[in-house]
Amino acid sequence: MIEAVRLRRIVNANYASRLAKRSREMAKIYSEMAASPYESGEARPPLSEQTMTEIKALNLDQMFVQAVTLRGAVDYTLCTFILRSIGALTELPRARRLGLVRLVLRHFEALLPVADAVASFLNSCVDMSSSKKRSTCRQIMNKLKRMDAAGASPFLAIWMLDALSRDPEWNHASLVANLFSTTKSEVVRRSCAVALYRIGNRAHALQVRDHFNQASPMLRTAILLATRKLSDDEREHWRRLMNLSSAVERAL
Repeated sequence: MIEAVRLRRIVNANYASRLAKRSREMAKIYSEMAASPYESGEARPPLSEQTMTEIKALNLDQMFVQAVTLRGAVDYTLCTFILRSIGALTELPRARRLGLVRLVLRHFEALLPVADAVASFLNSCVDMSSSKKRSTCRQIMNKLKRMDAAGASPFLAIWMLDALSRDPEWNHASLVANLFSTTKSEVVRRSCAVALYRIGNRAHALQVRDHFNQASPMLRTAILLATRKLSDDEREHWRRLMNLSSAVERAL
């Protein structure tokens, strides 16, 4: 336990040092947030009124744009802190969060190396209206489809499909099914199948099921999950016809 606390302090100090080179204001805010650590699954301790006043006074939009575009090199340390820590604060005014959403969409491709931070930020957008979520999701899925067609890394798609499938209000199962059918990346296809297991319906399960015989073992397990949207009798009959080859497949 003592070693874990010591390691956390070292990590926090290193991150604070890196952040201070980008923004003294952000480094100060980070130091206060790190001073009250909490474990995963616990509620974050409330920040002081002074710290929240400082956060609300920041021009987050300008700082984010500068982090993405300044000198032609993306400042991923600052981008990550804005998205994962500041953008996720429940106390952050809704208008400020929506402003960050617009900037994420505008600079989407440049944020590929910090896809996990983008996913964390989207998961925190619980105060967005259903219509805004649908609109945002359509734009993200269209961007993912263009990037996939251009042969981009699947890293961003993996994180986005996971994040957007955790809340049905994003309402994008048909777009995921379309990406499943058009992508040439088996990694992206597997992520689509897992997402459809969470948010899809019987029609999507039937569409995914048709790819089972030609799939690799990695993709076959995801397809088996997606077919749980079929009725029990329908799925069991199909499983018998497929002659499942491994213990893992039979367990799914």
